Amino acid sequence: MVNRLSQFMHAPSELHWQAVKWLLRYLKGIVCHGLFLREGQLLSLRVYTDSDWGGSATAGRSTIAFLAFLGANLISWKSSRQKSISRSSTEAEYQALANAAAEVL
Repeated sequence: MVNRLSQFMHAPSELHWQAVKWLLRYLKGIVCHGLFLREGQLLSLRVYTDSDWGGSATAGRSTIAFLAFLGANLISWKSSRQKSISRSSTEAEYQALANAAAEVL
């Protein structure tokens, strides 16, 4: 939701402003939530990546994303447009993987 809203930050409408207020109220309501780690739980680190090669019809740039889990808990995520245009779907996937690896390190 944050990624989607940020695409309109230079020319927001009233609908976007309402969505931002909803998002802020939601975040305020969950500020006390945290990670729940159980004793004996397997804490393996798993990272998933994906890309949408050339998914933006206007810019021609790919959207890349990753999710990082520690056990069953989501600990990090990111979705963004690539800064450059990928020449292939393989290059877009590689860039998504490189971003995820940098975040894990």
